[in-house]
Amino acid sequence: MWMQIKKVTYIVILLWMMTMLVSCGIENRELNESKNIVPTEYEKSIKDVSDIVKNGFFTLAVWKDYIVINEKDNKENYTYHYINRTTWEEEKRIEIGADEERGHVVGVSIDDIGNIYMLRVDTHTADGQKTAIYVLKYFIDKKAYVEQDVTDLITQVKWDGDAISGLVSIMAINDNRLAVIMDYQVIVLDDELKQAEYILSDNKIVAAAKMKDGNIICVSENENGTLFCKLDVSKKKWGDSVNVVNGWLSGGDSAVLNGGGYDFYYRNSKGIVGIDWKDRRYTQVIDYKDVDLDWEGEEDKYMLPLADSIMITQNMKNCITSGKAELQVYMSK
Repeated sequence: MWMQIKKVTYIVILLWMMTMLVSCGIENRELNESKNIVPTEYEKSIKDVSDIVKNGFFTLAVWKDYIVINEKDNKENYTYHYINRTTWEEEKRIEIGADEERGHVVGVSIDDIGNIYMLRVDTHTADGQKTAIYVLKYFIDKKAYVEQDVTDLITQVKWDGDAISGLVSIMAINDNRLAVIMDYQVIVLDDELKQAEYILSDNKIVAAAKMKDGNIICVSENENGTLFCKLDVSKKKWGDSVNVVNGWLSGGDSAVLNGGGYDFYYRNSKGIVGIDWKDRRYTQVIDYKDVDLDWEGEEDKYMLPLADSIMITQNMKNCITSGKAELQVYMSK
């Protein structure tokens, strides 16, 4: 009898181990190239927004049907211009005066409503603290903002002078929460920015983006190579992962881009790739050799997807030489 029990127990354990091996094999498979026809000809158009943006140097983001231009003047004032990508007219804006700043900005994110989150580090606090970390939330529909000290919530911080060396990015996620993505953990702050949940990572996170379904995709590294790892923000747990094999990632912490037409995008040495996560397929959405880019101006690093095969970047040459604020839009023919 005892021998039969041991035998059954052994079989159960063996079956469980085999299930785990199969599960890991499925979770760690590779992406396959899509059979989609990739466009090779693009129509390029120049959009002059100098009447809206007075400073030629700015940063870009995409939010719903808007292109969001972040302009910073020589007095440290920020202006976020929300430009309708159909009419190319400014419809909304958020102005942040220099007197509203606390420390310097180390991360920015736009939520689904259009509100702006900033993560700031202050090294000159009045109460004698050496360093403090704040989240400021600026509302798109009113001239108001909230400020919350999150110093005690951002744990495992490594300081490099007055910067957070372990910080990868911040990301506004569903239910008015904010994810602070560090190199070995994701900190999820609640809607009041007063409580936090911690999701640890065994692999080193080097880049992250928001997927089309609202979850987070991370680029992680371990001794076996580079992985795409999905984080389910509602369950607060890591999901499946896929090896990155089809082209080296480029762009550093901006190697992956928020989803839109695809679940998410990433940059490789050839161009921008769209990922269909469910089917584990990738499509080279745009090939840099097919478009006229100013490589010296590193326009490839600023290129963002507006839709499946519509890309936008800055016209860095005119920005540098004349100070004009111009955008380049590439649409497949």
